[in-house]
Amino acid sequence: MGQSLVSELKVSLKHTYTNALDDRNVVDAPVLAFTDAMADGTGSGKAQHAFYDDRSLTTTASEELDLTAIAAAFGDVVFSKIKQILIEVTTATSGYRLEVGGAAANAWTEFVKDASDIVMAYAGGCTVLYNSPVNGGTVDGTHKMLKIYNPSGGTVAYKIWIVGEGALA
Repeated sequence: MGQSLVSELKVSLKHTYTNALDDRNVVDAPVLAFTDAMADGTGSGKAQHAFYDDRSLTTTASEELDLTAIAAAFGDVVFSKIKQILIEVTTATSGYRLEVGGAAANAWTEFVKDASDIVMAYAGGCTVLYNSPVNGGTVDGTHKMLKIYNPSGGTVAYKIWIVGEGALA
């Protein structure tokens, strides 16, 4: 019996807004909730491998993750499609952030318009960079590098999750 992956991404936002009137309170409490579950396998709504890590980058440091050779829990993953990426900046210092994207060569660009574009992940926050449960984003020899850069005034700690299809090397 081999490995099996089940992944679930949940995002929700709720607010309660109350207006106190003379004779009653008016309450508005909408909820936006999104759930995306991945079953084991390939194709729409499925994924085979996951990578998770707690990492940190010192001031002005960067790293480029090669999505075709990334060390995960059950071996080196060679992703062929990325279905989900989530980055949580655990450092809660005001003004600190990470820039994701913009690799110098072979940039994985499925979550941005151009190879030089970036997505910001802010202190104390969670950024869903990518969620494509049906098609996934293709990873190949010329679209494989995910750059993460710290332009902040100190070290930024973060967690990263990547879920997708591929093989173990």
